[in-house]
Amino acid sequence: MFTATKPKDKLKHMLRFSKIKWISISLVSLLHLFFFVYALNHHNIYLADDSQEYLWQAYNLKHHDSWYGSDYNLPYNPYLQTRRPPLYGIFIFLVKSIYNSDYFVCFLQNILSIISLITGCLIAKRLKAKTNWLILPALLLFFPTQLIYANRIMSDVLFQFIIIMSVWFFTKYDESRKSKFLFLVSLFIALSALTKPVMYLFAPLFIAFFVWLYLKNKISVKRIGISFLPFITGLLLSFYNLNQTGYFHFSSGNNMLVYHYYSTSARFSGGETDFAKSDSVTTLAKSNSTNLIEFSENMSHSFYQIMKENPVRFTMLQFNGMIQFFIDHGRWDLESFFKTPVYNQTKGWKTAWSEKGFQGLTDYFSSFGILKLSYLVITLLINIGITFLFFKFLVSKKYDTSLRLFLFLITVYIVTVTGFVGGSRYRMALYPFLICSVLVFISKHKVGHSFKVNQK
Repeated sequence: MFTATKPKDKLKHMLRFSKIKWISISLVSLLHLFFFVYALNHHNIYLADDSQEYLWQAYNLKHHDSWYGSDYNLPYNPYLQTRRPPLYGIFIFLVKSIYNSDYFVCFLQNILSIISLITGCLIAKRLKAKTNWLILPALLLFFPTQLIYANRIMSDVLFQFIIIMSVWFFTKYDESRKSKFLFLVSLFIALSALTKPVMYLFAPLFIAFFVWLYLKNKISVKRIGISFLPFITGLLLSFYNLNQTGYFHFSSGNNMLVYHYYSTSARFSGGETDFAKSDSVTTLAKSNSTNLIEFSENMSHSFYQIMKENPVRFTMLQFNGMIQFFIDHGRWDLESFFKTPVYNQTKGWKTAWSEKGFQGLTDYFSSFGILKLSYLVITLLINIGITFLFFKFLVSKKYDTSLRLFLFLITVYIVTVTGFVGGSRYRMALYPFLICSVLVFISKHKVGHSFKVNQK
């Protein structure tokens, strides 16, 4: 006779890891603890304006019932009313309601980070990857961005957690075909847009994905309606912003596109000229605007003009950003965390080459020191390898097509909208899946007896 599994039994089964897996989890936790203690001692948990705007959101939620991202005692700026969606501000507000400390926020982010990484491994386990997880702390040593942003007042870890949970619940639906898991997938995709505004345009792709599931007889026609939750969420927030600012839009963050273009271009040309251009475009847009609508339209017009004036350079910078998304070694994150939070790289190896040729390159790389340079080179090579394995997994017909398509859509979308500023920080959203693909590869090819474990 069949006996239903109790919730406690399910929890025990989920936590029934082998000794080697608990060792791996412990090592990952120790790495997070080291970075947390460092941040606690050096107070380097804030990143320029971003962190302060999130903190103001949390403060204003408590005192003004608003997620406005600035000080109410200063002149009102509608741009900061809608630049950032509310979820991370709400997260900070709730956490600080328990214990009023920014470091407590970071502490809980470390826990979310560990859960996200473990969930990536659990997805690999669902794909029958019979490997131990010692590769996880080993790879994490060469992805310090994960550990750094777990200890910063930034939304990246929360965003990563939400994305990985959406995929986790999709694997649960694939296994059980229960509607509640499909609803949770849609809910977490909606929450991802409320965490980072770049995700709000994913809603149409998400609906299209559900239509594809229906055509493949994986869901009923009634369940397509579940996919409209992110779209409805976007509409509701846009109407709220209309009520607050008189402008129907999801986020004013798109006005940063011009800045992102010129800041990226500056690293190629090595000049302050591009930064000056960005400032002049923004100043001109403000001077010709009387409200947020006009300012946004002027900034959008300037961005489209950039595309038209030099489409080759625009395409080159976009393509470069997409490559950097996957292979960036995270030097900027390391420098800004262990040296100064205001660290800003305006010149790179391309600039050194353009100015002095081989001598410039020699001077540039020798300035790192042999240990740091070796670490960065190893990290770069590991990133290239992991990326190759990830895309190999995405095209492998041995694994569920719907899961691979869902991951592919999320990947292509995030990489594309990240655009010029692609880097290791943005790769965090996909990093648990990159780990998953490595575990799958190791298991499939039985790389060494040490990677074989009992999966009872």
